[in-house]
Amino acid sequence: MDYLMTRPLKEQKNILRREKLQARKAIFPEYAYEAAVAVANFITTTKRFKECKNVLLYANYSTEFRTDILFMMMQQHKKNIFYPRVEGEDLFYCRVDNLEQLNDGYKGIPEPYGVKADLKNPFESIIIVPGCVFGKNGYRIGYGKGFYDRFLTKHPELYKIGLCYDVQVVDKCPHEPHDIKMNEIITERQDIYIY
Repeated sequence: MDYLMTRPLKEQKNILRREKLQARKAIFPEYAYEAAVAVANFITTTKRFKECKNVLLYANYSTEFRTDILFMMMQQHKKNIFYPRVEGEDLFYCRVDNLEQLNDGYKGIPEPYGVKADLKNPFESIIIVPGCVFGKNGYRIGYGKGFYDRFLTKHPELYKIGLCYDVQVVDKCPHEPHDIKMNEIITERQDIYIY
């Protein structure tokens, strides 16, 4: 990581993004499945999950951490589950009761086409956030479009869980003033609380 510190911030992010996406791409499908099961089992036993009513999830795309198993387990726990949709420069969430409600959307990523959710009490909700890189300092590097940062800026009261493989975690993630910090980062090997 020291080799990055002499480079401009944007270049640091791009280098880390490339490295971690390459590492994520090398994960075997069997390992991805086992990791998804382990994380789903863990999340659904946490106090925060048990007490929340709504979960804002994401539809995994390409080599992102799988969320389909988490979706099924959340259904068993009778949670209201929402998925994001891109409109212009913004993310909106719609309730999803069945994964067949997702269709190819922005850049081929599965999206819902239902009614936009009005989360009246966001304090009852948690949001699961994808990313390319997550730092133990709470910051993340996404794909560079800022969709999640803009959404989370509008909803600061949401409890934010970054979900990724352990190979995507670094000690310190470079960040800018507009970047939003996670409350917690969960991988198949560790649960990192951000203080």
